[in-house]
Amino acid sequence: MIKLTKPAFQRLIQQLLYIEETMEDTASFYYLDSPLEQSQLKNFLRQYTAIIEDEFSRIQVVHPVSKETNTRDLNNFPYVVIGSSVVVENLGNGVLTTYNLTHSSDQSRAKNDLWYLSDIGRALLLRELDTEVKLPLQGGLECCRIKSIMLM
Repeated sequence: MIKLTKPAFQRLIQQLLYIEETMEDTASFYYLDSPLEQSQLKNFLRQYTAIIEDEFSRIQVVHPVSKETNTRDLNNFPYVVIGSSVVVENLGNGVLTTYNLTHSSDQSRAKNDLWYLSDIGRALLLRELDTEVKLPLQGGLECCRIKSIMLM
């Protein structure tokens, strides 16, 4: 069972709707001269939304959150998705880093916000908890482990 607060569930639905509504424009804008890459991105986004929609049957919306609610289990998600905060551990040096996957490629976002189509964003997207993933960091490709995934 995936327990989400009502705001987290609403944001999850909003981001799926946003992807559906902007898929064509996003693919055309970022891959203007490459119909093949446009098609690949649209296929990836369709797969992404299908995977998230498959999880809906497992979601329990917790509203209102009471004093008795175990908040430790709230808003954890089995996959890295847009709108999630992801803690990764660099297996080479043990450093923990938090990334927040966003829709925006805008440079005005917070320090650890990542656009979901950035190199690191795409490497993390749809990965599961405790999965090892190679991330393109400053020193090249670094082996990291996903330590937590929480919807923001």
